[in-house]
Amino acid sequence: MEQEAAYEQFREDLVAETLREISQNSVHAYLFYYGDAIETRVREALKTAGDLHANGFYGPSLVSSFTAIEVTIHYFMLAPLVQGMFLGGLRGHPWR
Repeated sequence: MEQEAAYEQFREDLVAETLREISQNSVHAYLFYYGDAIETRVREALKTAGDLHANGFYGPSLVSSFTAIEVTIHYFMLAPLVQGMFLGGLRGHPWR
């Protein structure tokens, strides 16, 4: 009986660890695939903000700066995490 319980616990732990790895690999794959394009968008927005500020267009410069922040938060932080959680959720253990 103890062997069966130990085996069942081992199996549950193995499934949970596998799901964690799949979720983490999903995040890494997302950043590997899209990271350069996202970084380019952020750099362009920051360059535009600097150019606008240098020419006295302070309002549009501020908007461009916030666009860079928004792109960073959305695509570098939230999108990979949500994708990883969603993939983990498909397997039935999203928060383990």
